[in-house]
Amino acid sequence: MDDVVIGIDASTTAVKAIAFARNGAELFQARETYPLSNPAPGHFEQDAEHWWTALLAALKQVAGKVGGSRVVAISIAHQRETFTLIDAAGKPRHSSTCMASSSIG
Repeated sequence: MDDVVIGIDASTTAVKAIAFARNGAELFQARETYPLSNPAPGHFEQDAEHWWTALLAALKQVAGKVGGSRVVAISIAHQRETFTLIDAAGKPRHSSTCMASSSIG
């Protein structure tokens, strides 16, 4: 079987994983959503654990469909200025302020 590359796009409201063949043809895609919180005017945040859970679910669907052993590379794009502070165990310390917040930019 041919090699597969998975492209991952983690946007403001969902993560999408798409498997591509060597010739660029799309083989399969999966999309998993997550919430965007608006706790105050002009402030948007997310729980980074939701990103992780959605990513794993989307990757599991794609790898299950195309065969995980065929995957030779993964490319990831994420929300520009959004970041997460983590503790020593790799767990988020608090919600992440999103690029949509008026305080960023």
